[in-house]
Amino acid sequence: MNDTEISNRYKFSIVMAVYNTEEYVHNAIDSLIDQTLDFKDNVQLILVDDGSTDNSLSILNEYKENYPANIIVLHQENCGRAAAINNGLKYVQGKYVNFFDSDDYISSNTLEDVYNFFEKHYDEVDLVSIPITYFERVNHEYMLNYKFKSSRVIDLDSEPNNPQLSSASSFFKSTIVTNYSFPYNVIHAEDCILINKLLGEKHRYGVVDSCIYYYRRRLNGDSLIDNTRDNKLFFTNQLKNYYVELIDYYLSKEGEVPLFIQYTLAYDLQWMLKSRELPFESSGELDEFWNYLHYVLDHLSITTIADNDNITNPVFKTFYIYLKYNELHKEYKDDTVIIKTGDYTIDNLKNHNLWLDEVTLDEDKLIITGFYNSHFDIENIGIDAVKESHGGKINVYRGEYVKYYNRVDERFLSKTWQYKHNFRIDIPLKKDEKCNIHIRLTYYDDKNKKNNAKNNTIYTYLSNKFANTAALSDHKRYLMENSHILYFKDNSFNILPRPNEYLLSIILVANNDNNHLTNVMESLLNQTVGFEKIEVIIASNNPIKKLDTQIKSYNEKYGNVNIFTDNMNTLSIGKLRNNGLSYATGSHVLFIDADTTLASNMVEIIEPYLTQDNDIIRVGLVYADGITRTQQTDTDKQIPKLSTIIYNKKYLQKNNLTFMEDVYDDELYYTARTLLTSAKTAKINTNLINSYINNKSYKCTNNLETQLTVFKRLIDLLVSQDTDKLDIIPAYLNNWTETLLNSQISSIDKRRLTNKYIKLVTELEKLDFKTEKIITSIIKLIRYHDNIIQIQSRKTREYLEDNKNKNSELESTNKELLKLQNELITANNKLLQKKEELINTEKKFTKEHEQLLNKNSEKDEKINQLTRQIEDTAIQEQEKDERINELTRQVDDITIQEQEKDKRINELTGQIDDITLQKQEKDKRINELTGQVDDITIQKQEKDEKIRILLEQKEELEKFKKDVYNSTSWKITKPLRKLKFWK
Repeated sequence: MNDTEISNRYKFSIVMAVYNTEEYVHNAIDSLIDQTLDFKDNVQLILVDDGSTDNSLSILNEYKENYPANIIVLHQENCGRAAAINNGLKYVQGKYVNFFDSDDYISSNTLEDVYNFFEKHYDEVDLVSIPITYFERVNHEYMLNYKFKSSRVIDLDSEPNNPQLSSASSFFKSTIVTNYSFPYNVIHAEDCILINKLLGEKHRYGVVDSCIYYYRRRLNGDSLIDNTRDNKLFFTNQLKNYYVELIDYYLSKEGEVPLFIQYTLAYDLQWMLKSRELPFESSGELDEFWNYLHYVLDHLSITTIADNDNITNPVFKTFYIYLKYNELHKEYKDDTVIIKTGDYTIDNLKNHNLWLDEVTLDEDKLIITGFYNSHFDIENIGIDAVKESHGGKINVYRGEYVKYYNRVDERFLSKTWQYKHNFRIDIPLKKDEKCNIHIRLTYYDDKNKKNNAKNNTIYTYLSNKFANTAALSDHKRYLMENSHILYFKDNSFNILPRPNEYLLSIILVANNDNNHLTNVMESLLNQTVGFEKIEVIIASNNPIKKLDTQIKSYNEKYGNVNIFTDNMNTLSIGKLRNNGLSYATGSHVLFIDADTTLASNMVEIIEPYLTQDNDIIRVGLVYADGITRTQQTDTDKQIPKLSTIIYNKKYLQKNNLTFMEDVYDDELYYTARTLLTSAKTAKINTNLINSYINNKSYKCTNNLETQLTVFKRLIDLLVSQDTDKLDIIPAYLNNWTETLLNSQISSIDKRRLTNKYIKLVTELEKLDFKTEKIITSIIKLIRYHDNIIQIQSRKTREYLEDNKNKNSELESTNKELLKLQNELITANNKLLQKKEELINTEKKFTKEHEQLLNKNSEKDEKINQLTRQIEDTAIQEQEKDERINELTRQVDDITIQEQEKDKRINELTGQIDDITLQKQEKDKRINELTGQVDDITIQKQEKDEKIRILLEQKEELEKFKKDVYNSTSWKITKPLRKLKFWK
């Protein structure tokens, strides 16, 4: 069938192998019917049922009834996908061919876009591919989709690392692909073999980025693949019939293996090499596997492995490189050990972190657990703790290996490649001990951990990193448990005796506005009572690396300054305060912001009150703008600022008093709530807190909207407490109004917030709240919005007046246009007169021309007669030439057939010679065995008995197979029916 004959029938032939996909085949076929390229006129669909036992065949026949001219349905015994596709290939009548999977689907524009691309690049490529996207069990793009950066032709000689493995997402010229067939002797590799042989024709293929092949990864997993991983044939037969086959094909065809084939094989081989264990039992099977593997690796350059971006697992990649070089050795230099294969470094003893799972302070010991991942054998590695007391005494405590079932060594092809060295170290601590502890890694060359000779050991101190399960982190560097404090600094654990208790834990929120943060810290450092009696917890919504360098230096210098960051960059001040509170260890807590400083004697003044049984201690506050100071009015008509209240931590914990995290800042609500629930409050009428005034206008609605939410919750709280303190609300509402009017937010946001404000006032009226106290603020809002409306009305009038002037100008312009139109009509009439004169002249010339034609008609007739005679003669000559060409082609075909017969005879002759040699060898072997017949007679009887038993078992298996075929749970055995023993 030639290209012209195919293209005249259909643009596409889709061959679809179907086996037990009744749940999905509808979607697959419908996606082909619903293409933007008309299905009836352009698509042939060849559906091959591969012995389905569900309702698949009936579904296929239903589609055939609806589209009898387009759809062919074939049925065969279950022989596998390759056989089904090869069967369907015989019926192809389209210009281009695709091999569709029956549980997938494609985007609606696929066939049209692929056809247009193929037609544009017909002479350049034989294959066009489209991107793959997985769906159902997993939802992501195929890892090789990087090549679809645009629709283009890929030259595999200049861009070799562009493997193409899927025939379902590929489209082929039918004139080319029908010269090939899918092999039967491989598992999941028939596509790869056919495609990569076909690519050898031009070393190019096309990619179209505008459409998608949707590949279903079923929810129940690919059980066939799971089964084949333990199948010996998946290893040796796959190497021989896939990888070796392609290598030998190109060695024979081109004399070398092209680089693009090397990249393809290197990519696809990794899935086999990642198998944890090999299934072989005998040494002969194992040797055969390794012989084939090394043959394949010998034909792959190191570049296609080491520099292959499609081999992404770095641990596995080193194993792959080791397989290529097939050797390992160690080098010793610069107080380290290096494992190498060839010139490639596999591992360096020092190029690792020591990961810590647990750091726990018990009463009398420090417990450290962790792991060290490397390619060094566990027997070579020791992990110890070196404790140096402040008096200079050094003790070493050995770590012991711990086996975790969820953390196992990395193994590939039955070889341990990366070792998981899990360890635990117990370091004893005395009650008042001060010491530094380092974790040390030791390499023992002879694997004897009792041999500490200098020529046998290499010591190194690796960087310690903390796992998520550890009590420490990059943001939390200290622990305080029982009688000790642990502070991690400079890769060392510093142990100090724990003081009885901090007097005060100060929780400092450092968000995006930290201009005065250094001033705050200086006011804490200068406390007369002594800075060591204070715990400072800095809670920030910025990553620690973005914090001020000075602040980080406090954390590094002082053990009682700790930084905790929220990596989610939270906008909730309440969340930051709650985080800080969870880490506080002092008996009392003070919450301050980065614009707050403490009087130098503050902690000294409040210290006596800390020992009393107070829930709350209140102090005075002054506001400062750098020049003036305004004392805060201390009155029951106003809720005090949060930073003026020192809380007993037990009181907060007992009443579960935490900040709201769904608003930006609920300081007002939290303070009111704690004041209302406290049983005992102490007041110190001294101004001990300074707060800087922030004169910046509001540029966003977050704070304003948050305040309305807080006001509403505050009102609900006051009502629920049955208190008469609702009178404190007007001042806050009036202040809010002033803030809104002076803010820089849009008028639309101001109107929206005003509506929320009025709604809140309406709710207050229901509580018999005297709204006249805030009537001034309401009037201001109404006047503001009336002013906005007046401005808008003025602009509207100006707009209408401007339009009126423009309309006047437009009317004048229209008059001028009418004048021009009249002039055009006059000119057009003159042109019509001129045209009529020309038509009369044309008629005169036409009449004269007809007379001339009549005179020449007899001459023309004679010329035509002679021309026809010449054409008849030419046609007869052409028919003779075509007949001669046809006979020549027949002779050529007969010659080719004779040559093929001669070639076949030579092949058969060679086979007969081989069989003759084999027969001679067998006869020789039979003569040798003849003398041993008597000795094995008894063995033969035993084997006959075993054969009889096996035949009985076979009958039982046949009966079981028949029962399973007839059972309603046939889908459960779906993976089994694809295995060879089942067939």
